[in-house]
Amino acid sequence: MRAVGALGRPARAFVDPRGAVHAVARGAEVVVDWLVGADDRWHLAAGDVAVRQRRLGPAPVYETAMRVPGGDALQRVYGVSGHGAPVVVEVENASPAAFAVAFAVRAARSRGSVTLALDGSEVAIGGAGAVVFPRPPQLCAVGRDQAVTGRAHAGFATLRGAEVEGVFLFPVPHRTKVRVALVERARRLPDLVSLPDVEAVRRGWLAQLQRGLRTELPDDWQARVDAARADLLLARPDARVAAALEDWGFDHEFGAAWARLGLRERRAARRRDPVRDPLRRAAEVEDAPALLGAVRAVLVAEEDEHVDVLPAFPAEWRGVNLAVHGVPLRGGGTVSYAVRWHGDRPALLWDAPSGLELRAPVLAPGWRAPGGAGETLLS
Repeated sequence: MRAVGALGRPARAFVDPRGAVHAVARGAEVVVDWLVGADDRWHLAAGDVAVRQRRLGPAPVYETAMRVPGGDALQRVYGVSGHGAPVVVEVENASPAAFAVAFAVRAARSRGSVTLALDGSEVAIGGAGAVVFPRPPQLCAVGRDQAVTGRAHAGFATLRGAEVEGVFLFPVPHRTKVRVALVERARRLPDLVSLPDVEAVRRGWLAQLQRGLRTELPDDWQARVDAARADLLLARPDARVAAALEDWGFDHEFGAAWARLGLRERRAARRRDPVRDPLRRAAEVEDAPALLGAVRAVLVAEEDEHVDVLPAFPAEWRGVNLAVHGVPLRGGGTVSYAVRWHGDRPALLWDAPSGLELRAPVLAPGWRAPGGAGETLLS
């Protein structure tokens, strides 16, 4: 599952490969799922074959498409800042005919019971937040089986139990959207109309990712690195996360994470074990701290008074221009460099603290240069 949330606090919700949103609040597990009633039948995202999901760029915004007659139902999930840390779930009708979308709200507690109560356009999840609708639902059901068998009805009686599920139906005309929000507190509910849309959230994340260590790598590498940097900013602080935040130049977030670590975790965060076979590790791992640690080991290595540029060079990068900006060095300062190819020969441009020696052990074994700014055409 993938984390969704807003910058400045650890993610509290996750989206699974079928678009269901999962959250834990005050001892209750909450799931907001979706299903679509089209002309032919009910389509359940959780089990339908024709479901695809993609991430909309580096931002933690996920779009899940489900095939319906003539087109798709498009569901998007993303987090925004604000009271209650809203997680927005919107469903767009990208088909030529109207359909109904049903939001299934399921809550469970391992100990005790949980309640679901509908009050106008809000479903209160006893002590665990709320789901906010744009208007009161047209029809309601207890469980999705009741909804898909045509037994949904007006009105909704409060449910109580160890696990409860309410389903709430809304009509969605052609080329329109329905937006709901999961909030962790039911006191000041958000105005759904005023919440940022997908494009605003994407632009905001792109702006945030202009900070820290930035790279210009081949497209497949760059996409994974940018997504991992965004995921890192949503990760719950631990030793690995703190180390990655420091190594990738997110100083504010590193300070906040460091303040929350205990002594043992701080010792672990200070320790930097060498990444063995960083190229293989970068290709295999998806966990954000692990991936970013492996990529950093591909890009730069620090040893005493030396900095090695591209100590692990992927063969497929030969002939590809690339750049690395603002690598934080543990001895202080930053190093930046770029590689520009002239036929078979790479030109290296660099800017590093004085007093350091730069090397390029793979691109040009034996080459060395002092810190400062410079450029050279390597043999």
